[in-house]
Amino acid sequence: MKKKAVACAVLGAALALSLAAFAACDQETEEQVAATGITLSAETLDLTVGETETLTATVEPADSTDTVEWSTDDGAVATVSDGVVTAVAAGTATITATAGDVTASCTVTVNEAEEQVAATGITLSAETLDLTVGETETLTATVEPADSTDTVEWSTDDGAVATVSDGVVTAVAAGTATITATAGDVTASCTVTVNEAYDVLVESADELIAAVEDTANEGKTIAVAAGSYTLTETVFITQDLTLVGNGDVTLTAAESGWEHDGANRGHSSIITVTNGANVTIRNLTVSGAKTVALTAGGNDYGHGINLAQAGEVTLEDVTATGNDGVGILVNDTVATLKNVHTSGNGWGGVNVDVVGRDWAVPETVLTVDGDCVFEERYQIYCDDADETAALTGKLDLPDTYTSVSDGGTVWTTADDVA
Repeated sequence: MKKKAVACAVLGAALALSLAAFAACDQETEEQVAATGITLSAETLDLTVGETETLTATVEPADSTDTVEWSTDDGAVATVSDGVVTAVAAGTATITATAGDVTASCTVTVNEAEEQVAATGITLSAETLDLTVGETETLTATVEPADSTDTVEWSTDDGAVATVSDGVVTAVAAGTATITATAGDVTASCTVTVNEAYDVLVESADELIAAVEDTANEGKTIAVAAGSYTLTETVFITQDLTLVGNGDVTLTAAESGWEHDGANRGHSSIITVTNGANVTIRNLTVSGAKTVALTAGGNDYGHGINLAQAGEVTLEDVTATGNDGVGILVNDTVATLKNVHTSGNGWGGVNVDVVGRDWAVPETVLTVDGDCVFEERYQIYCDDADETAALTGKLDLPDTYTSVSDGGTVWTTADDVA
């Protein structure tokens, strides 16, 4: 009997411990907080077949332990998964979010996908634009047929020159860019020419001559309006300035009536830069300069551009053609040539020398970039041995040039100067 009593006592104690442990675990179970309200981010949605939209459910209180369950009353029209609604077919469905005993709903209307009509043609309101840096212009695209569902996409082939957004073209820097509008498989383009900002715009030969001589224009940019100009005297520059063509500009010597005093040199070329002037010339064509006999004997040779004891001069996007003398004369001047093209000039492309001026010859006298093209037999040359010696190491030319002796020295990309 004593053994049985002991066993019962032990069993009772164990049972008591188990019940106490169960009670302790039950106390540690998370307290349940029922949802009292729920709202959705939208009460209605309009979708096209195939589209998706995400609904967000907000449960109150924020610490509710009820999870959100999503359902649809017509999965043939719209389905839902974790709030992401997918439009399946035309019709109306109700999406419901449930948290505990509370619900919120969104009515979803699904429309048929629009019938796709391909663009067959597209035109722009302009095929060319001439802008100045900083200006904007709006292009309008017309798509055919009028009910085409293709949208118009805009692009530029050179965002450094001109950008485009929704047809609005912005001029960024001088140069040329092509703006393209695309609708489906069809395209249309507009060529945009961007000109530098300028201080003075000239529209006649007389205005040009006056502008470069006006001391009020020192350090300024003079733009020449697009067109062809017949000159009866040299564009004679003696002060720092920039001269640019605002579009396609050609300066040509008149066939007769050229004004020259018969005494001073440098007045038969199309453009002469002298007096130590630091000048930039861009986007111009010079042609037809004629040699003038001086009354005291000798000649004033007609060059395209005559740099005679100027300062530092840059020629960029310049063409010199059909001049009696040389296309570009670099005489005791530091010159940089970028994309310069010469052809049909009587003496050759570029003539360079440094012995006519009392100066410390700079480390580099002539710099020529790889975009320059000189079509004449004498592409770049120096007249005689003394001048060539003074130029040793002073020319910065592309590796494609080699020097050839021919009385003086010729630097050429050809095998010889025959």
